[in-house]
Amino acid sequence: MSILDVSLLRQRGCVGGGSRTIFASLAALVCLTGRAEPQAATQAATQGRRTAVITGKIVDAATLAPLPGVEILLLGGSPLGTTDQEGELRVALAVRGTVTLVLRRLGYGAVGIPLAVEAGDSLRIATTLKRLPQDLDAVRVTAQAVSLVPARFTAFERRRQLGRGTFITPEQLERTPSTSISDVLRGIPSITVHEELGVIAIQSARGGRLNPSARPAPCRIRILVNGLPMPFGMPLPVTSPKQVHAIEVYSGPATMPPELVPPGEDAFCGVVAVWTK
Repeated sequence: MSILDVSLLRQRGCVGGGSRTIFASLAALVCLTGRAEPQAATQAATQGRRTAVITGKIVDAATLAPLPGVEILLLGGSPLGTTDQEGELRVALAVRGTVTLVLRRLGYGAVGIPLAVEAGDSLRIATTLKRLPQDLDAVRVTAQAVSLVPARFTAFERRRQLGRGTFITPEQLERTPSTSISDVLRGIPSITVHEELGVIAIQSARGGRLNPSARPAPCRIRILVNGLPMPFGMPLPVTSPKQVHAIEVYSGPATMPPELVPPGEDAFCGVVAVWTK
């Protein structure tokens, strides 16, 4: 150790005037080490005072509800952190001068906030983010068509597809020039139609049948309106073809659908089923 070094240690109170060099060297080591620790703490404190702290709160522009998960970053820099569940942010900046703090969140428009940052600043910001309009792709809905027509019309179409009777469709009724139901029925060759005072009587064209006295009797066809049998000799509740949706005619048991046979009656002569609108 040089004389200058020993003199320096004496000035700092580390050695006495009569100390030997080896003891002076050890004392110097202890003395210099003890002085270095306060100096490092001072530098750290100084560095802490130079860091700027930015705090703030971010809310939804429409609802003013706190927005968690908002990303905070410097423009052109790396992310600094995110807001907590209360929409609060806290970041530390080591940069100086004018910077732009960028706030962004999925589904919201990003916001840039210019700040003039000095050493040791403590700044607080409060701002809102606006939700972006969501542009959705065109929505295509596919579904199976469900018939909304009454069940009686569906049953009529099912029987018409089988083709076992004579059918007058809605399209034919719309085009017919006839003004009465009896006129419409007269065009069917398997039956004969008579009308008197509004009462329609229909007979099978294939002949009569024997009555209980074994005498020939007209084979009268029962008329159903919406599935209900009409008494013989009574006028029908509808008179115009425009009131009727469809008509189906069965002139004998060979083609008669079981569901159209009136309870307690046979189907020997046949049935005329009228379906109203």
